[in-house]
Amino acid sequence: MVLFVALFGLAVNPFSAFAKDWYFKPAKNHQPATTEPEYEALLKKYDGIYIGDSSKKNCF
Repeated sequence: MVLFVALFGLAVNPFSAFAKDWYFKPAKNHQPATTEPEYEALLKKYDGIYIGDSSKKNCF
């Protein structure tokens, strides 16, 4: 019985999490950098920023 409970607890974990590697693609010819559409969607969903207004010269 104890073994069953322990194995069931490992199989059904409500606190599981996963990580994603995030990266950008360096651009050539002085163009802004880009990233994959999947990551752009995540940035938009969570109000993230990886590139600002390219018409302004701001340093972060």
